[in-house]
Amino acid sequence: MSDNKGKNGSPFTVIATALVVLIVLSVMPWGDITGHKLKDFNLLGDLVPESDKTYITHEEIDPDLKVLQDSPSAVQHNNNDTVRAGADSLMSESGEMPLAPLPDDFAAPLSADGSVLIEDYSSDRSALRRFARALEQSHSRPVRIAVIGDSYIEGDIFTQDIRSLLQGRYGGSGVGYMAAFSNFPGFRQSVAQSGSGWTEHDIRKAGANGMRILSGTYFSGSAGAKASFKGTHRPVHTDSWSRSTMVFISPSAGHITLGGVGDGEQTFDVAASPDVQMLSLDGKTSEFTVKSDIEGLKVLGVWLDNSAGVVLDCMSMRGNSGISHRRLDADVARQLRQWIDYDLIVLEFGINALSSAQSDYSAYADAMVGVVNAVRSCYPNADILLLGIGDRGQKQGTAVASMGTAPAMVKAQRDIARRTGIAFWDMRQAMGGSGAAVDWHRRGLVNADYIHLNHKGGKELAEIFVKSLNLSLSE
Repeated sequence: MSDNKGKNGSPFTVIATALVVLIVLSVMPWGDITGHKLKDFNLLGDLVPESDKTYITHEEIDPDLKVLQDSPSAVQHNNNDTVRAGADSLMSESGEMPLAPLPDDFAAPLSADGSVLIEDYSSDRSALRRFARALEQSHSRPVRIAVIGDSYIEGDIFTQDIRSLLQGRYGGSGVGYMAAFSNFPGFRQSVAQSGSGWTEHDIRKAGANGMRILSGTYFSGSAGAKASFKGTHRPVHTDSWSRSTMVFISPSAGHITLGGVGDGEQTFDVAASPDVQMLSLDGKTSEFTVKSDIEGLKVLGVWLDNSAGVVLDCMSMRGNSGISHRRLDADVARQLRQWIDYDLIVLEFGINALSSAQSDYSAYADAMVGVVNAVRSCYPNADILLLGIGDRGQKQGTAVASMGTAPAMVKAQRDIARRTGIAFWDMRQAMGGSGAAVDWHRRGLVNADYIHLNHKGGKELAEIFVKSLNLSLSE
């Protein structure tokens, strides 16, 4: 019989080694090591007694937000005029009279059945009037909605179901705006996308002379760049559309080939120009392809939609606080409006500026007032609706509760709407208020980070939102 002594080790040694490995894995800063592709975790969390210690999840900060947090007095409008820091004296949209602060216990208005209503802070309660009139014309023209935001709507979550519900009532099909390329194409259910040869340009890293557009991003293509888009059946109204549009700036002459409508492809001669250009194919289709031999072609977006009904564009950027939009390029926006103008622009930001250690968001509010003013200036035909943040969970010991500073952010966002005279929807209250993130996670509607909605949660929140929107439009 062979002697195995010393080869396998004693049970005590094995257990001790395993505990050491668990402890090492638990204390490693996985977020920092992997660039936050993996989250920090504690494998021994259930074995440790609950304490009052708060474990803060990684909070992405975009460059503009970092500057703002370091120097809150340096908030700038898109016209480079300094905006005062602090919100001690809130001003109306006309700038002629101060607004009295709301009481600390102010609650969002409710309908008779308990739905959280959209708040109208315009001087004559007309914050959504133009949008309402546009919907009345939806049988004869496209009614365009842009939802610009952060990772909360990434993958068309929430927005895809708003679109589906509105198209079911007012007509329309297709997903509207698409970026030329996506780093995470499989995450989105409402369209299948692929491509190659594209470089992303981010509004937050544009530099002094960079181009800043509403979507927050555009893509430049190398010669031979390709992009393709294919409709799906989830949710409804996304499987086909009747108009395929590409908007771009071409630094040199060349050719762009579009396909997916009818038999074969169509190749267009493109002239070099610093101005925005557009190519379009009409005809019902479930696919659209783009090929270009132009080096440096700047694609501002692709739109898959109809000549009538609702078009809803999801324009998301992961980690975006929103404040870079206060320096939108007015000339590019003016040119874009020839083909793509909006009846309603929805701002969904704030979760990336929310911190468990901060309760004063007045400097952020000042910057976002600049964003609203810039959007209003660039898109004067659009009504503007600001969404308050959704509820965000935070781990305390082994338990999870709503982040205690979330109400302060909602208050600051409501004040943004009041100061600029736009519409506001308290999304956190609509989800259930304090404790909502925990409840939605328990019901399988929010991801394990207690922040982001999954597709199921996006659908439920979209139904709540559209109900509130319809109630507000019927007043």
